[in-house]
Amino acid sequence: PGGCVATGVLNETDTAAETDFCNLQFPASTTVSAGTPTPMIFGRIFEAGVTESAGPHPSVRAELGLGPTTADPRTDQGWVWSPASYNVQVGNEDEYQLMLIGPVPGTFSYTFRFSFDDGITWTYCDLDGAGSNPGLVFDPTQLGTLTVTS
Repeated sequence: PGGCVATGVLNETDTAAETDFCNLQFPASTTVSAGTPTPMIFGRIFEAGVTESAGPHPSVRAELGLGPTTADPRTDQGWVWSPASYNVQVGNEDEYQLMLIGPVPGTFSYTFRFSFDDGITWTYCDLDGAGSNPGLVFDPTQLGTLTVTS
């Protein structure tokens, strides 16, 4: 449920439990008034042997998080996570979606994370892709930006 705290970070471990590829698909930024929903926010995941077939795989858990712009979602406090729902199959990737509600006025970061072990460990995603596939590195400066107005 929302507000879960990650107990393990898998980024850059190259273990079998780390997602092969995931990203914050769209939008890279959005602006809403406090108390109003954002447009739908999308994240994608690819895991060999898991996401290629149509429909969501029962082992995949997807969450969209919102946090301070100065906080790394892998290690810092202040992030709130909410379960995202399956949207559509895109090639061999599964796409998930969720809208956020604009909190108090200010600027925030958002991104997706995915788990295969019911939330014990997570792979955190960014705009240019993260995961265990070659060349993918999570970058906390590559998160979505939510601007909330009064």
